[in-house]
This record gives sequence, structure tokens and C-alpha cells, in this order.
Amino acid sequence: MRGHEEKGSFSLSAVGQGIFGAASFVLGFTLLTAALFYFAPLPERLLPYFASSGLFLGSFVGGVLAARRAASKVLLHGLTVGTALFILLWFTSLVFYPGPVVTAHLLKKLFLLLLGGALGSTLGATLLS
Repeated sequence: MRGHEEKGSFSLSAVGQGIFGAASFVLGFTLLTAALFYFAPLPERLLPYFASSGLFLGSFVGGVLAARRAASKVLLHGLTVGTALFILLWFTSLVFYPGPVVTAHLLKKLFLLLLGGALGSTLGATLLS
């Protein structure tokens, strides 16, 4: 199959493609959300829900892309995409917002990203069959 790695192996290229797809989705979702909140009369109390949705959906998309590319060990690939996206976003936030870290919020984001990656990779595996 074109674009798939050897069966039974862990594929860094699949994870890389998943991370790139997930980060691109999160960036696009963030820009669309910012425009929506700027132009529409939405209350700011909805912003955390939009942010969490964007993280989950971005990790989900990354999990699907990684699973479709890897074609094996899809759950591991999806969880790796979620973890790598968490680390990428955490370091990015430390650079742009070097404030105190709230552990509860950090764990919530980690859970959303891991769940999105796992569910996305499961869906990606289902689409392969």
C-alpha cells in the first residue's frame, strides 16, 4: 500500500504527519474561533469550551492521520500524537505566557489530547479496514 509503513513497526513519519496535521488544525481552529468571537456577540465565558473543543478535535485529526499512515499499532501512534501535541503546546504556552502553571488545567488538556488521539487513531484504523 502506498504511504503505509512496514506492518508491525512504529512509524515516526506517521507520528510526524499526525502532529503536523493536528497542529495545523488547532492553529486554524484557533484563528476561526478568534474571528468568531471578534465579530459575533458571543459571551467570553464560552471561550474555554471552544479552546477545549479545538484541542480535542485537533488531536483527533492527528490520530486519524497517523493511524492511516502507520496501518499498525494505531493506538500507540494516536497516543503518541496526543502526547507530542501536548508537549508542543505546553512549550509554546511557556514561551508566550510564562506565568504559573495550574496543574488541574494542564491535566485536563493532557486528557483531552490523549483521548482525541486515541479515538482518532481508532477511527483511522476502522477506515483502513
